[in-house]
Formats: sequence, structure tokens, C-alpha cells
Amino acid sequence: MNPADSDRLERFSLVAGGPFYRVLDRLGLIGADRLPTPRAAINLALLAWLPPALLAIAQSLADSRYSGWGFFTDWTVHARYLVAIAVMVATDRYADGRLVTLARHFRDARLFSDEGLSAFRTALATADRRSSSTLAEGSSSRSR
Repeated sequence: MNPADSDRLERFSLVAGGPFYRVLDRLGLIGADRLPTPRAAINLALLAWLPPALLAIAQSLADSRYSGWGFFTDWTVHARYLVAIAVMVATDRYADGRLVTLARHFRDARLFSDEGLSAFRTALATADRRSSSTLAEGSSSRSR
């Protein structure tokens, strides 16, 4: 195995990169392994839940006929904002590790001929580059 291939495979990630990743990195929510931390999942869930909660409180203060408690007692709201967002961000860690393991298995199992291995390396580099693009996967037909 070529050491450059091993290094490229270790750096391969569809999660790390892109504008959202850079924002999380600037906020200190990316760990040493280049993946979102559990703190990122919690912060993003709260960031999504907080504005509707504040609007419900503000509306109940502005309009005495409206009770804002409906927002806080509706479990679907909590499932959507607090649970679903946190789970989606947290699974980035698992998905990234599985993709790297899968790519390593394809390479190590020698399922490709020499030309096929070259195309596989090119496909990995292209996928990594596109997922890290500022356009964030905006155009899959255009080659970069």
C-alpha cells in the first residue's frame, strides 16, 4: 500500500469541510478529530429551539388571549427541535467513521484492478473536494 493512499484515506471525510463546518470550527464546536463535538449537537438544537420559544413567550405577553404554553407542552416541537437536530449532528461522527472504514475495505479487499483503483482514488478525492466546497454540493454535474 502506498503511504500517500493511506494518508488520503485517513483524511477522507464527507462531514469535515464546507461552509457549515467552517462556522462550527470558528465557534469551537469541532473536535481534534475534525468532527462536530457532542457540545455542537446540543448547541445547534438549542439554537433552533430558542427563537420559536422566545416568540411564543413574546406573543403570550403581547396578546393576553394567547397562552404560549402550547409550544412548551407540545412534544412534537421538542422532538423536532431538540431531539432530531441533536441526533442528526451527533450521527455525523458515526457516519464519517463508517465511510472511512468502507473506503478502506474497498481498497484493502483488492476489488479493483490497477485502473479501477486509480478511478477509486479519483472518486474519493472528488467526493472530498465537493463536500468541502463553498457551494456545498450545489452542482454535482460540474467537475472541479
